[in-house]
Amino acid sequence: MRGTARLSGVRGYQQYAVNEGATAGPEHLVVMAYDGMVRFLRDAEDAVRNRDHDRQNSCIQRVQNILSVLAASLDPSVDEGITRNLSALYDWYYLRLAEANIKDDLEMLQEVRAGIEGLRDAWQEAERRSRAERLALSPVELQEAA
Repeated sequence: MRGTARLSGVRGYQQYAVNEGATAGPEHLVVMAYDGMVRFLRDAEDAVRNRDHDRQNSCIQRVQNILSVLAASLDPSVDEGITRNLSALYDWYYLRLAEANIKDDLEMLQEVRAGIEGLRDAWQEAERRSRAERLALSPVELQEAA
């Protein structure tokens, strides 16, 4: 019975995450991606400490996959300078993670995580501002903005 309750709880969380992603604005989707990277990096750090190379590799590859998706979603027509800077950062993080994985280097992982946490915090602030601007609109303006 406990296993069933736990499994249904996991399924409930997965469904919540799917629903949250389906109804989230673009800023929130980016924040969710950064949250995932932070979680996987913490898991990778734990795996390095425990010499669990398979889990370490899996977690690092997940972060690299998210970085690739974020890089592919950059739109230079929005802001070419920010796009160029984020693209360079994503590339650097990707390569740094590859090096950390090869060397089993905990400090490199922590360095990448710190940078990603800083970017996540900036996106969270952008999300808060965007939400505040939407809420400040009248119902008619809100419909027109959607």
